[in-house]
Amino acid sequence: MPCCRLSIPAAMLLAALFAAGCSGTRSAADASADATGQSGRDDGQRAPARPVLAQDVHSYARPAEARVTHVSLDLTVDMAAKTIGGTATLTVAARPEAREVVLDTRTLDIQRVTDAAGAPLTFTVGAADPLLGAPLTVMLPPADPLVGDMPGSRLVVVHYRTRPEAGAVQWLAPAQTSSGQPFMFTQGEAILTRTWIPTQDSPGIRQTYDAAITAPAGLTAVMSADADGHPALMPDGRRQFAFQMEHPVAPYLIALAVGDLEFRSLGERTGVWAEPAVAGPAESEFRDVEQMVTAAEGLYGPYRWGRYDLLVLPPSFPFGGMENPTLTFATPTILAGDRSLVSLVAHELAHSWSGNLVTNATWSDFWLNEGCTVYFENRIMEAVYGRERADMLRQLGR
Repeated sequence: MPCCRLSIPAAMLLAALFAAGCSGTRSAADASADATGQSGRDDGQRAPARPVLAQDVHSYARPAEARVTHVSLDLTVDMAAKTIGGTATLTVAARPEAREVVLDTRTLDIQRVTDAAGAPLTFTVGAADPLLGAPLTVMLPPADPLVGDMPGSRLVVVHYRTRPEAGAVQWLAPAQTSSGQPFMFTQGEAILTRTWIPTQDSPGIRQTYDAAITAPAGLTAVMSADADGHPALMPDGRRQFAFQMEHPVAPYLIALAVGDLEFRSLGERTGVWAEPAVAGPAESEFRDVEQMVTAAEGLYGPYRWGRYDLLVLPPSFPFGGMENPTLTFATPTILAGDRSLVSLVAHELAHSWSGNLVTNATWSDFWLNEGCTVYFENRIMEAVYGRERADMLRQLGR
């Protein structure tokens, strides 16, 4: 969005947003409380009332009745078939009277739905809308006291496969990459996560997640989450990569990429992933990223996501960058050789506060994500490169 000087009311709004963000992301228990109507406190004191979620016209979900709080993925990436298949195990916090949970799907082949023990659950896939997809309504199993952080939680396991035309998933042939190896990546913003994960696909329904991703031999999987050690080698040469995101995030921020990737460190908590031929230039171009993170913290408080890495994608990536937590997806067109285009990195880094910690409740208020982030981006550039460059970038933005 165009960048401009903020009025006093706008500056006050920014201060309130970033103060909320710097207080930390909400826990899974907080998210569960929204659906169950319970505060999670047992000390006899009255807990503050939780805000009621805005009605999202871009989602079929009814989170006030039953709400997804965690997604556990066990998926296999099939480059030849251009599909991703496996299971999504959803932790659902539901009110005592709730009998079903409604999920968002689009062009997903739902094979079956079970409880945690494998017993089948009744489900229906509703009529499909070309933009919103189709609602997946699942009859809930009994509550399990061992599941989730709140009473009333239960597990729903969806067995499914994506289709080659899934809107969130792009498949690249070897001829389209610098490594000569196939490549795939996902892009969930705004409402495309439902084309590869059956969940409640609304920015206000934040969820933690973990994933086990099986990738073809010789290829590496990366996600917008913490990687869990070394991948497990399978007998046929494929590797299984494990990931964990402990902070609740909006579903559009769940992201996956698989390709011939190499990692270069940029600092104590920063680095860049890229195809081997691109890794060297990317390392040089992004050498100021660690300094950017430090400058951002000085402006708006601690960076709460652990690592900040970048993934340089092949040229067909249709955006400048995408602020996936812990792993910004970036276009190779910003590798100018003189770091003249790294304001894009400052922008995606800024989203770690405005957008990822504090998110618009529905896409009707998308300006809250981007407007605040454009302002924050310019402040980071000013702190790292000086007022003159920041003013130039601000004028170019206008």
